[in-house]
Amino acid sequence: MIRCLSLALCGALSCLVVGCSSAGMTFDAKSLALKAAPDNFYVVDEDAQIYRSAQPDEESFPELKRVGIRSVLNLRQGFKDSVKYKEAFDGIREYECGVNAGMMKQADLVRALKIIKEAPRPLLIHCLHGSDRTGTVVAAYRIVFQGWTPEQAVTEMEHPRYGMHKFFYPNLSTLIKRADWAKIRQEVLGSSQTQEKTGK
Repeated sequence: MIRCLSLALCGALSCLVVGCSSAGMTFDAKSLALKAAPDNFYVVDEDAQIYRSAQPDEESFPELKRVGIRSVLNLRQGFKDSVKYKEAFDGIREYECGVNAGMMKQADLVRALKIIKEAPRPLLIHCLHGSDRTGTVVAAYRIVFQGWTPEQAVTEMEHPRYGMHKFFYPNLSTLIKRADWAKIRQEVLGSSQTQEKTGK
């Protein structure tokens, strides 16, 4: 599960940006310099200190702590990082938001986004593979907090680098495209910030 990288390779990856444009949007796919990184580990928002990955383990959690990760948003159902990897996880705050990829709803996005808004940074978002549930929550973050369109967010979400299982979970892209984003912004950000985001 763990991708062990040399320091030289890590340094190179930390500076890598893989471009993927949609309506002028350049997607950030930088990787952070870790000696033992979880699979599918990427920077989501460098300024806001938000990262994404597949399930970390007893080798990668200490590395995540070393680079300053303070919070983890765990999207898996019935799996607690703080229990499974108790010793390695010590010192990180876990936020549980277990969701079923095949049945993900708008309310799940609101729950996750509220946690992202309040959790101490740096924050890591993960599920099992770091592709389906994680990708959907990251897409929602892009739309609500960064002003992306649903189409731009889905383009990034479905990019092959993240390994999304579109055949098994076509509902996830549909959810992002059809969600009531005005309502979600209202629930997550509140009325004043929603007006600012929408330009009203």
